Amino acid sequence: MTFSFRCRVAALTLGLAGGALAAEPELPRETYTLSGRDAEPVARAELILAAAADPGRSPNFLALPLAGRSGAAASIAGGNADGLRWSLGGSLQDQPGRRADLEGSGLSYPFGPGRLYASVERRHWGPSPFGSLILDGAARALPAVGWRKTSGEAFDLPVLKWLGPWRTDLFAGRLSNDVGPSAVKLLGWRVEIEPWRGVVLGGSRVLQWGGEGRPQTLGSLARAILGIDNFEANMDRSLEPGNQLAGFDARWTLPWGEPLRFTLNGQAIGEDEAGHMPSRYVVSGGGEVAGTLADGTALRVFGELADTQIDRWFRGSGFAGSAYHHPLYPAGYVQRNQPLAYPAGGDVRIASLGLAAQRGPTRLLLMLHRGDEGRRGLAGELRRAFDGGPAVALAATEWHDALGRERGLQVRVEIPLERLRD
Repeated sequence: MTFSFRCRVAALTLGLAGGALAAEPELPRETYTLSGRDAEPVARAELILAAAADPGRSPNFLALPLAGRSGAAASIAGGNADGLRWSLGGSLQDQPGRRADLEGSGLSYPFGPGRLYASVERRHWGPSPFGSLILDGAARALPAVGWRKTSGEAFDLPVLKWLGPWRTDLFAGRLSNDVGPSAVKLLGWRVEIEPWRGVVLGGSRVLQWGGEGRPQTLGSLARAILGIDNFEANMDRSLEPGNQLAGFDARWTLPWGEPLRFTLNGQAIGEDEAGHMPSRYVVSGGGEVAGTLADGTALRVFGELADTQIDRWFRGSGFAGSAYHHPLYPAGYVQRNQPLAYPAGGDVRIASLGLAAQRGPTRLLLMLHRGDEGRRGLAGELRRAFDGGPAVALAATEWHDALGRERGLQVRVEIPLERLRD
């Protein structure tokens, strides 16, 4: 099957000053991408304390720490950039059940061009600043073991060198949910290449497999990996090996140079398989413009249209009730009862607009959402860092849907602890 999709982009323009681009404000999800992991310092230590009004069912579009709730999180890390790296972390949030985890903990050691690792962490697979359609940076952390390459070096082999810089992540983890089989495994693989300057192409695949009472033989796993898992209505569904998502994404930074940076992006994730290729897609597409004002304020303006009802983007009418759901796993595609993929879940069509502004130690982040069936939302965060001391953040969210209105508020203090680590 040839993969194609229409990239619908909101065109964004802004009058900006000439000159070189200032340091751009980092968007929250960028921390959890492969390139974001590569930029992560080896030695770090931080404590986060938060007090909040519960956001309820509001989607976590801002990817707030502690899911926008009250709680605490801490992490400390060290080691050798060329050897063993370690980190110890954990969080406790005010949420019914599944309150504590070891997010931020891990060990890694060099192996080949990448590193073997065991960790409890988030991942963001895709180019969208509002939410990945397969693994989102706002999801709860996943315990897993794997191997990944986060650096951007190209292949040494001449036959592969044309692929350009590449990154990859391959892992096997375990889900924890209150509904459905316990101890369900989640296997994932992502690869990114940059065959042309400014063009990043990505492919991702995840597999829910096994769990208590489900087949967990090597044969079952092999059938799942090979994609032999589409069972017809008259077949014994108890033998079906699992549930899979897979697809593609792209990000193109237009080669127009300073003082502006223009970027287009899109993602299409298949909920089904046909001919050993993804099919029945959920999709998103968007764009971004970045630049610097005359007073030194760095700005990023970005927009997106996402549709998480299967095939509605292509056919006008889709398959309701299927995205991120599967009869083998009644909890759905979730971790600790929160979405693993797009924050608003399946069967939604949402247009989003965002603004990130940074001037010195102060950062402002705003997001506006408008969707079908009365869905709409507004979210914002103001963060100020103090030299040699903590950062203070105030975040507010409001969300409307068919069930009513939800409001959330979080006050957060982020305290660097490097002195204690030393």
